[in-house]
Amino acid sequence: MTARLIFTVLTWCALAAAQAADQPVATFSLTDHLNRTWEHELVFYPVADNVFGREDLALLGPDDKLVAHQWVPAEFAASGKPSVAFFADVPAFGGALYRLVRGTPARDTDLRLADSPNAVTIENSLTGIRLGGAAATSDGPVAGIRLASGRWVGGGALRVPDKPLRFAVRTLAQGPVFAESLVTYEFPNFCYWRLHVRVPAGEPLVLIDEEFLLPAGARYQLLLAKGWNPDEQFYRDNANRCQLAKIAAVPGEVAVQLKAWPTWWNPVPEAHWAAWCESSGDDLLALGCRDPGVWVEPGRTAWDTAVPVAKSPLAVDFQLQGFRRNWLLTTLKKSASLPGDETLVAPLPQQVLIRHGDVRLDDVKDLVLEWNDGGTPHPGLFLTPQELERVKRTVKVDPERLAALRTKPVFPYQMDEQVTYFLATGDVELGRNLARKACELVQQAVDGFVHQDRLRNQGSCPHHRTTTVMWSAILGDLALSPGILTPPERSRLKAQLAFLGYTLASPTFHSPERGYQANPNMTTTARGMLGLVACCLPQHPQARDWAQIAIEEIQRELETWCDDQGGWLEAPHYMTVSMDAIVSVALALRGKGFGDTEWAYHPRLKKAMAWLAKISTPPDPRLNGDRRMPEIGNTYLGERTCLPGWAAWIWRDRDPTYARNMQWMWLAQGKPQTLGIGGAYPGLQGYAMVILDETLPAAPPAWNSELFPDTGAVLRAHFPSERETYLHYIQGRMHQHYDYDEGSFILWGKGQPLCEDFGYYGRAPAADHSRVDDGFIEQLGNEGQIREFAAGAVDYLRGERAGWHRQILFVKDEDPLGPNYFVVRDSVLSGREADWRVWIAADEPLDVDTNPVRATGRFAADLVVFFAEGPDGKRASEQITRRSGASGFSSQESTQRSLHVKMPPDQPVTAVLYPVMKDQPTPQFTLLAGGRAVRIASSYGTDYVWLGLEGFPFSAEGLDVQGKAGAVQVRPAGTRISLPRRGRVAFQGKTLENKTGGAATVSQKW
Repeated sequence: MTARLIFTVLTWCALAAAQAADQPVATFSLTDHLNRTWEHELVFYPVADNVFGREDLALLGPDDKLVAHQWVPAEFAASGKPSVAFFADVPAFGGALYRLVRGTPARDTDLRLADSPNAVTIENSLTGIRLGGAAATSDGPVAGIRLASGRWVGGGALRVPDKPLRFAVRTLAQGPVFAESLVTYEFPNFCYWRLHVRVPAGEPLVLIDEEFLLPAGARYQLLLAKGWNPDEQFYRDNANRCQLAKIAAVPGEVAVQLKAWPTWWNPVPEAHWAAWCESSGDDLLALGCRDPGVWVEPGRTAWDTAVPVAKSPLAVDFQLQGFRRNWLLTTLKKSASLPGDETLVAPLPQQVLIRHGDVRLDDVKDLVLEWNDGGTPHPGLFLTPQELERVKRTVKVDPERLAALRTKPVFPYQMDEQVTYFLATGDVELGRNLARKACELVQQAVDGFVHQDRLRNQGSCPHHRTTTVMWSAILGDLALSPGILTPPERSRLKAQLAFLGYTLASPTFHSPERGYQANPNMTTTARGMLGLVACCLPQHPQARDWAQIAIEEIQRELETWCDDQGGWLEAPHYMTVSMDAIVSVALALRGKGFGDTEWAYHPRLKKAMAWLAKISTPPDPRLNGDRRMPEIGNTYLGERTCLPGWAAWIWRDRDPTYARNMQWMWLAQGKPQTLGIGGAYPGLQGYAMVILDETLPAAPPAWNSELFPDTGAVLRAHFPSERETYLHYIQGRMHQHYDYDEGSFILWGKGQPLCEDFGYYGRAPAADHSRVDDGFIEQLGNEGQIREFAAGAVDYLRGERAGWHRQILFVKDEDPLGPNYFVVRDSVLSGREADWRVWIAADEPLDVDTNPVRATGRFAADLVVFFAEGPDGKRASEQITRRSGASGFSSQESTQRSLHVKMPPDQPVTAVLYPVMKDQPTPQFTLLAGGRAVRIASSYGTDYVWLGLEGFPFSAEGLDVQGKAGAVQVRPAGTRISLPRRGRVAFQGKTLENKTGGAATVSQKW
C-alpha cells in the first residue's frame, strides 16, 4: 500500500514536472485572412519583462518544430517594448501557433559577423555587406556588397561640404534571427547621418533605415559598378511591364529615377526598385525603396527625395539634406529573377521588396481584422432606412424574374436589376449570388495590393483600382446582410475589406500631403475608395479615421476646386470622375455617425452639379436631339451624363425647384445611366434603378448667360428651345485636365453646332482651338482671368492673360431666328506675333478671299464671319481630323476647317461671328469708326455694334457713342439700345447711359 502510494505520488510529480516544462510562457497566434502563403516572415512580438532575455526558453512552432528566436531590447524594437523576433510560416487561409516554453533555444543560423575598429562585415549564406573602414569618412558607409556568386562589389563616395567630426560603427544584434549594426556620422552644426543596417538570416537582402540632416547639396553616391561590369538594367516601366534593357541604350544621363512613390507619366524611367546585372553573368543586384511614408515629412520636406541612378559610372545618388529613408539591397541570380513571357508580373526582386516592404506579416498581424460589428445595418451603404423601405414598397417584383436573377451571373456594370431586386426583397438566394461576386472582387482587390502583378506597386495608377475596390464595398455591404453568408465567409469578407481600408489609408497607396498624387480626380477616387470601405464597415475601430481622411478631402475639394458659381477645377469629363467618388461617399456617410456635416447636401456640391448642367450644349442633332456636356478640355465627343439625375434624386425633398430643373436636364440628355463615357464610374454601381428615378417631376430651368469666375462663362439666348444660340468660353485658374485651350470657345447658332472642339485625344495644342496662339507658355499658375462680365439683352466679357485680351460681345434678338451673333475682338499687347484661329464644323472649303466668309455648316445653319479689324495679309484655311479617345457619336473622328489669320505685334483682330439658317441671306456689313464699329443690315433690321479695348467716341449715321462696347438694334417694332460697360449712346433722339459698368447690361427699348 505504501509502495503503491509512493509510486503514484512520484508518477504524478513526474507528470506535473513534464507538463510544467511544456507549459507555454507566451503564445503567438497568427491567422491569414488574405489567401497568402507566408514563409520565413520576420515577426516581432512584445513580451513581459519576466520573459525577456531568458536563456531557458525555446520557441516551438507548428508541429512542435523548434524555431530560432532572438530577444530585441525595447530601444531597438518598433513597439518600444522588450520583444522577441522569429521567422514565421502561415498557410493561406490558415493559422500558426508559436509558443515559448522551457527548453534549450535553437541557435542555428547562417549569420556571420566580423568586427574590427569602426568596421563590420555582416554575412549570411546568400549575401553580405561591409560597413565602415578606414575610408568611411570619404567613401561613405558601404565598403562592399556580396553578390549571390560570392563576389564582393561596390563602394561609395561621400559628397558633403564639411568632413565628419566623428564616425562609428556599433553592432546592435548578432543573431540568430538577424544581425544589425548602427553606422553614425556626426558633422559640424549638429548635423548627422545614422544608418541602421540589418541582415536577416537566410534572406538575400540587406535592410537599411536612415536618418540624416545635412546642408542642401550633401549627397552620397553608392558606386554599383565597382568590382564588376553591370551593363543591363532590369525594372518595371511606366506601363507596369518588366524591362531588361542595356544601360547604354537608356536616353540621357540617368538610367532610372528611384522613387518611393514613382509616377507613371514621365519620360525618364521611374521605379521603386531596379536591378543591375552583367549580360554575360548570373549575378543580379537590386535596390528597392521601402516605406514611402518615411521618405517625405509633410510640411517639412521641401526638396526632391528621388534617387537618380547615373549611367556612367553606374552610381546611386542619395540626397542627405533630410530626413529619413528606408530601402533595401538584394542579391539574386539573374536566371531566377527575370520573368518569362508574361511581363505584367512582380518578379523576384519585387517579391523580396513586397515581403520586406509593402506587405510584411509583421505589420499585417497587428491589423484589426476581427471585430464585433453587431448592430451595423446591412444593406445600408447608400440608402437610409426610410429610403430602403420606399424601395421595398415601390419596386414591383416579378417572381419569375427574381428566380432568374438568383442564378444569373453578376456583372458589376450590369447589376442594377439584381441589386434593386435584392434591396426590395432581401432574397437569400439572390443575396448569395451577389455575395459570391463580392467575395471574388474583394479577393481581387486584396491580391492587387499583395501580389502587385498588374500594377507595379501599391500606389501606381490608383484609378485602375477604383472599380474593384468600390464594387467590393458596394457588394460587400449587400453580402453582409443577415443570413447571406456563413460565419466563416462573413469573417473573411470583413477581414479583407478591413485590410483594404488599412492599405487605402496608407501613404504607400496615396498621400497628397507628401506629393504622392497625380491628376486631381485621382486623389478624389483614391479617397473615395477609402470612404466607401469605411462606410461599409462603420463599426471597425479605424473606420472613423478612414472616413475622416475621405471627408477632409471632400471638404478641401469643395472649398478649393469649386468656384463661387460651381465651376470645377477639371474639364467636364474628369469632373464627373470626381463627382462619382464625392457623391457616392457623401451619400454613404449619411447615418454613419462620422460627423455632423450633411455632405450630400453641401451647397458647393449642389452648385458644382448645377454647373455641369448649365454648361451643357443645346440639343445635338447627332444625338437625336439630346443635350450633352461640351467637349471642352479633356472631354470626349458626344458625352452625356447622369449627374443631373443624381442631383434631382438627392434634392427631391430639400429643394424641389432645383430638383425639377436637374431632372429636366437629365431627361434632356436622354436619361443616361452613367456619369460619362470612356472610363469607369463604379461609385453608385447597382443603384441606377433607385437613384435615377424617372417618376420625379421635371421643369425647364430659366437659365441665362452666366459667369463662372474661375472656369469661364456661358453666353446663351433662347434657352431652352431648338434654336438656341450658345457660346462656352474657357478661362480661369481652375484649368486642369484641359487642353492648351485657355481663352478658346465653342459656338452654336440657331440650335446647330458651328464651332466645336475636337474632343479628348491627348492634351491638344493651342492651334487646335478657336483662340489666339500668342506663344505664351500655358501651365499651372499662369492662367488668365475674365476681367469684365455683363449679361442681359447684350452680353459682354473680357478675358486677359499675359497681354492677350479677348473681348466677346453677344447681341441677342427677340426672335431665335433673328440676328443672334457674336463680335470677338482680340488684342495682343505683349509685342508678340500671334495666330488667330476659329475652327468651323464645315465640310466644304472656305472662300478665304471674301469678306465676309460664309462657312457652310453641316447641319441646318451656316456661320458668316466678317473681319472688321485685322492685318491686310491673306487669310488661310486648313482642314484637320482628330480622333477622340471615346465618342457618344457614331464616329470618334471629328473634322473641321479653320479660318487663320497671322497677327503682327500689337495689331488687333475683330470678327463678327454671325449664325444664319441655310435659307437666310448673308447680312450686309459696313465698317464704321475704323473697324471698331460695324453696321449690320439684315432682313430683320439694322444693328450697330461697337467694341474696343478702351472707351472711344464716334459718330455716324445719327449715332453718337462714347464707350467701349454696346449695340443698337433697329427693328420694325422698335429700337433697343444696350450698354454692357460704362458709356453713353444717343441715337435718333434716344439716349442711354451706363454709369456703373456692373454685371447687368443697361438696356432699353423704345
